Amino acid sequence: MVTISYNSITINSNLIGLYNANNINVAIAIGKYFKIEDKKIKEAIESYIPTNNRSQLLKKGTNNIILDAYNANPSSMQAAIENFFQLQQTPKTFILGDMFELGNDSKIEHEKIVTLLKNKENIKCFFVGKHFYTNKIENSYLKFYETFEDFQSIIENKIQIMNLYL
Repeated sequence: MVTISYNSITINSNLIGLYNANNINVAIAIGKYFKIEDKKIKEAIESYIPTNNRSQLLKKGTNNIILDAYNANPSSMQAAIENFFQLQQTPKTFILGDMFELGNDSKIEHEKIVTLLKNKENIKCFFVGKHFYTNKIENSYLKFYETFEDFQSIIENKIQIMNLYL
């Protein structure tokens, strides 16, 4: 979680990802502009728990899930991936869905994300959507699914198989 220190005050946020430090710094600056006292700025930032599919840390059993899926764009997806690699926990699994509204740059921007991950070790990455699927490469760590339904079907089948052995 991002921690910020300023004016001898430490703020422990509920936001994951170093890229959120800028967001917190802007919130502090706006608070200072409106002459909000430091204690109230600290309380407001520390009490914020994201629920909008951005920088959420979810726990499911023994798994930590970072849900950062709202309106992804190339720079935010790259920042989230780089942050994810900085975390100590292993193994790491990515489920990445298409980025929309990229216009003519869509193919190259999706290709950049695939390229970012193709030489990484000790990961598993599931790319979901037609834009990622058009950049499909052969790599045992990277799996590509043209539709969410294709991905969902594979996952449901694996869960059913796992249940047979429990």
